[in-house]
Amino acid sequence: MPLPENYVAFPDSDRAILPGARAIGPTDPNVLIEVTVRVRNNPSSRLPSADEIGAQLPNERQYLSREDFDAAYGASDDDLDKVKAFAKEHNLNIVDVSAPRRSVLLSGTAQAFIDAFQVKLIQYENPDYRGRVGPLHVPDELLPIVEGVFGLDNRPQAKPFCVFSEEGAAAIQGISYTPLQVAQFYNFPTGLDGQGQCIGILEFGGGYTEDDLRTYFKQLGIPMPQISSVSVDGAQNQPGDDQASLEVTLDIEIAGAIAPGARIVVYFAPFTEQGWVDALTRAIHDNQNKPSVLSISWGFTEGRYIWTEQAIRAVNQALQAAALIGVTVCCASGDDGSNDQGVDGHAHVDFPASSPYVLACGGTRLDVLDGQISSEVVWYQGPRAPGGGTTGGGISDVNPLPNWQSNAMVPGSVNPGGRIGRGVPDVAGNAYGRTGYSIRLNGRDRSGVGGTSAVAPLWAGLIARINQRLDKPLGYFNPVLYTRLATIVGVFHDITEGSNDTTGHIGGYSARKGWDACTGWGSPDGAKLLEFLMSLPEDTARISELPPLAAKLFQQVSHPDEIDEATKSLQIPASLLNFHLATPIDLSSVGLGQAVHIPVQITGREGGRKSLYYLKAGEETLEGIYVTNQGIALHFVKRVTGDSLPAQSGDTYEQRITSREGEQISWSEGKLEVLDSTRGIGSLSSVIWGVRLTFPHSQILATPPPSVDEPLKYIGNLLGQKGNTSESEYQSEHTSESG
Repeated sequence: MPLPENYVAFPDSDRAILPGARAIGPTDPNVLIEVTVRVRNNPSSRLPSADEIGAQLPNERQYLSREDFDAAYGASDDDLDKVKAFAKEHNLNIVDVSAPRRSVLLSGTAQAFIDAFQVKLIQYENPDYRGRVGPLHVPDELLPIVEGVFGLDNRPQAKPFCVFSEEGAAAIQGISYTPLQVAQFYNFPTGLDGQGQCIGILEFGGGYTEDDLRTYFKQLGIPMPQISSVSVDGAQNQPGDDQASLEVTLDIEIAGAIAPGARIVVYFAPFTEQGWVDALTRAIHDNQNKPSVLSISWGFTEGRYIWTEQAIRAVNQALQAAALIGVTVCCASGDDGSNDQGVDGHAHVDFPASSPYVLACGGTRLDVLDGQISSEVVWYQGPRAPGGGTTGGGISDVNPLPNWQSNAMVPGSVNPGGRIGRGVPDVAGNAYGRTGYSIRLNGRDRSGVGGTSAVAPLWAGLIARINQRLDKPLGYFNPVLYTRLATIVGVFHDITEGSNDTTGHIGGYSARKGWDACTGWGSPDGAKLLEFLMSLPEDTARISELPPLAAKLFQQVSHPDEIDEATKSLQIPASLLNFHLATPIDLSSVGLGQAVHIPVQITGREGGRKSLYYLKAGEETLEGIYVTNQGIALHFVKRVTGDSLPAQSGDTYEQRITSREGEQISWSEGKLEVLDSTRGIGSLSSVIWGVRLTFPHSQILATPPPSVDEPLKYIGNLLGQKGNTSESEYQSEHTSESG
């Protein structure tokens, strides 16, 4: 059927059939359905930067109130009127209009929507849903106004992330903890109960009973929180003996136990793309309950079979609004390892956990001895099944690497192409079913309940306590977490053991010192986190950083854990450090006189790390300077002409090593080789410019170190330098940009 003359395809709205689904016929044209049309924000306004706000400590921030945000950045009356006129023209009823949520809810027959959006609606089974294939279509005058149309396709788009291991070791050995015990293990701040805060919990099925909750909190010896529910798109509290109700009850009981003084509002929504958009905008723009933290223990695999690009954009925009008004969103990273229940043979992460505006929560296995943490590793119990499950985590295929993650040494994806995108998760907590949580459901006490579903409300409860103590809510704090908090000694329990590949062939990610794609920065010390959020002095003791011997290795790698054969051949002691490119960098657009900062991974026996390497193209020289905290600089010098960087394999550069004062260090010349200048294909990779500097082994270690336990002293003596010049001192003298 040809399109009407003024109709055009709506961008980013394509749908594909779910794998395994079978078409059984066209949708009944007389069935009544509801559809949400999302419009742009007021075109005369421009949103502030969430990252700039998130990089500040809470007491430094200026949040927008919900009312001010809605007035400045909601939909314009003119745009809403055009959508209403379109609806009336096509015999669609206007159910609700919300300028703050930028939405118009329409109802009508399937045939009316088919005509309005020029789309075919088909009924499918395995699973049962109403679906469509290809893009939507809209009149060209609506194209700049409308940003999304949700509800025509109602395929299942949410799954809970809880596991239940009652028949496992927990029931046999009696190892199961209350949320209050887990809070003690993680040293949550005491004397706080979330008073004055509101925790919003998003649920996409199931329900809770007041009898279960009343009995549960009585058994814990704490008052029952004030709990209410909000219906979104007709979904209701429907308790039952199913996983969805287990999820709902788990979320409420964990968050409520940690913060019993907070009000808890549960937003029930359909488990569809429309449900996601409407639930988030309803909770974030709820001017009555005004939640300061949201907990989400549901999600679904990134990918074209589940999420359309228009939905990802709408969800990210809603979460960005939450960041600007001071709402923290805690989201479970999934219970299916690096696979995340994908069906295409590749690794995946979960959305919305992969949104840059959420605090993505991964899972650990927590073991306790005499009331203290004895060990904590990546939660790995194989594929999810009764009693199984493994923490989700990895690299986003749809959300780019945020600026605040650029120094976290996020690895390339294990998928072909090695994309470096948003790394998941950010933080972690106990998710292991066999040392899981005790809850009450359907009149029974249950033990051994776990999953990253438990970690999101655990963190939400912690943040409610923190918000009670702070003058302003914590809100969106990923930028300050990565740039100022994560490396403070003791704020996180760094998880360094375990991995999350449950398939044995797709590939996964491994724990390591610092951030990793299984547990993020690790599990919290809640009291220390609060302490440093209240005031972060400049002289805060941070994780020790060892300066590398600059001649070890500098090489392009596709995964930051790789070690080149050349490294092994140098035979440098383990007390010295490796360093590699952590992120592919496109240098093709860097002209003469410009500079670009390159994240570099620094690893060593003590886990030290730095990221202060940069390249500078001058009028006559190309210089690469690696700065350590002892002020050592390594210069790569070659005369160049033209307007682009030389990047030809086999080029040889004169090199010299100087001290901070510019004095020549008496090491012989080395050779700098360009390893690769291959251009990437499409958006899968960038132009990568990698180099390696090598020295003869005897020249590097002309004076053997007296002890591998004294690398700082050894390097200082070797270079004839005393004392310790700080990184910040060097930066202030040599560059105006931060590394």
